[in-house]
Amino acid sequence: MDERTGGLLAMAALAEHLSMQTRMESLEQARALPDPKDRVRVILRLAGTLPGETRRRAIHDVYQAAEQITDPEDQVRALAELLPLLRAAAENELPSGIVAETLDLASAIHSPEARLRSLTAIAPHVPSAVRVALLLAVLDTVALLNQSDTQAGALIALAPFLVGEVHHRTLTVAAHIKEPASRARALTGLAP
Repeated sequence: MDERTGGLLAMAALAEHLSMQTRMESLEQARALPDPKDRVRVILRLAGTLPGETRRRAIHDVYQAAEQITDPEDQVRALAELLPLLRAAAENELPSGIVAETLDLASAIHSPEARLRSLTAIAPHVPSAVRVALLLAVLDTVALLNQSDTQAGALIALAPFLVGEVHHRTLTVAAHIKEPASRARALTGLAP
């Protein structure tokens, strides 16, 4: 990260304590950042402190910058961070196209570990109608992993988002973790 980006991130972190004029100046500088990941990071932090139409334009800027990110995992991470802002802007209703696009991108990530991180990052933000399919995709990915510790950690991270019909599949995946200590940790984490 260069000095300019670092300064803008620091300003964005303090945005709620800055004047509206300073926020707007920071937003304009962020829009000019050459790296789309940097633009996403700064504008996301600023957007929550901006009023009405300016916030909507900032959200649109984040979406456009996310579309320019070439690494699929980084792109999914950017879109996952955008989802809560979209939900708030759309009065608790996420645009289904963006949710579907984010899920498709995450599901297509080749590395199982990276795919798992991406799908898990999306889980808290998707509508309940989509959550079951997402959780099943995550469980399929967890079942493919060879690292027992990673499997247990992923299942524990998902525990708060599990819904009725996914519990049985989750327990089945947990019971098949090879390493006994990791299996016990996963089952204990899922018990509540």
